[in-house]
Amino acid sequence: MVEIANEQVNENERKAVELDHVVTDDGVILKLDIKYYSNLNIWKKENVLVDSITYFYDLSFRALTRLGVDLNDIENSIKEKANTDMEFGDDMQDYSRKVDKIELHCRNIAKSPFSARSMVDTIHTLKAIVNEKDYSIRFDGFDPLKDKKIEMAYRALVKGEDIKGYFKDDYYNKTFLKYDLAKIFKLHEGLLCSEFETIKLNEGLKP
Repeated sequence: MVEIANEQVNENERKAVELDHVVTDDGVILKLDIKYYSNLNIWKKENVLVDSITYFYDLSFRALTRLGVDLNDIENSIKEKANTDMEFGDDMQDYSRKVDKIELHCRNIAKSPFSARSMVDTIHTLKAIVNEKDYSIRFDGFDPLKDKKIEMAYRALVKGEDIKGYFKDDYYNKTFLKYDLAKIFKLHEGLLCSEFETIKLNEGLKP
């Protein structure tokens, strides 16, 4: 995994971009994470993850070569191209056999009541969009996770992790745990992230 960017957008917001990949039988699956962290939130905590956008690209070796990517140093080669070629992201999408886009948001920009020009962040119900389809209803029960909502939604949907242990038994609706988390895992299984995480796991188990 390589870091493509880690920049301070303003005094209260940071943007981080990371690239990872796994090798398949006939190409690679690339994972691009774009995450925004904010100090402005209802919990008054620093560095809260408020926006997460993840792309998965399924590219053949031939497509990578046509894109000018060095197959011996895929991540650093893509990092260089992403920072120097403004059209590279569009080209990568065009050459991909499949692309999945997963968006997780819990931020809403609103005008401050004290100034018509200033803007403040507020936290609202978690919003989940997968390939432009709204799946937010499946995440309605994530409010007990407070400032960890996006992080845990990412772990459940993108990484396929069983996160029910992070909910307090005396606070949480067990019906949600049984049905809605199952629906989230089912959605995960139909995306490229499932194959990506499976390959990652198998790589970790190699002696």
